[in-house]
Amino acid sequence: MSFDKTAADYLEELRKNLEIAGTYVDSHAKRVQARYVSRYNLRRRDKIFSVGESVLVLTPDSTSSKVFSRWKGPGVVREIKSKTVIWWN
Repeated sequence: MSFDKTAADYLEELRKNLEIAGTYVDSHAKRVQARYVSRYNLRRRDKIFSVGESVLVLTPDSTSSKVFSRWKGPGVVREIKSKTVIWWN
């Protein structure tokens, strides 16, 4: 059995091919991510609440896996500190 390349040549070619594959994967992942974001945001709307309004809050469920969440509420908006953080009781 005869080999055309030395082990060093083979490993150098493999390294170059992996670098090329890595750059392809990075560019492909960025394109796909941008497409997912644009499709997700297509019908997205900001949620705006007023003080005194009843709301439900989705919170992580500490009794089971971190994957699951539970709805808590209804609660009443007491104070609006920013556009994204709402304090309720």
